[in-house]
Amino acid sequence: MTSNSSYLKDIEKNALIILAAFVTAGFLLYGFWIALSVLIGGLLAVVNFRLMKSGIDRMLYPGGKKRDGLLLFGFIGRLLLILLCLFAMIQTEKFNLMGALAGLAIIVVAGMFEAFRHLWRR
Repeated sequence: MTSNSSYLKDIEKNALIILAAFVTAGFLLYGFWIALSVLIGGLLAVVNFRLMKSGIDRMLYPGGKKRDGLLLFGFIGRLLLILLCLFAMIQTEKFNLMGALAGLAIIVVAGMFEAFRHLWRR
């Protein structure tokens, strides 16, 4: 476990809460396809965050296997997967790209929220 693992868990928890709020707002304000686009983008962001965290933990912390090539391959692979999903969403024309991008932004929003929360606790 890292010393920052509680912050990362809080970011992940906040991201899921924010995702639920974004999906609900998207459904109520714009309809099903926007909400689904936000959900897909948000799930991609959460999965990417988890995989990136676990890859870096395996490489940097005691007991971890230092495989730089595998870490780089995983990073590029995750980005390609996100781009492939966005491309598929664009091609179907039912999904909304801006909704997916809003979903992808939840990790940033959750990280900012956790940073402000940490500052206010001081």
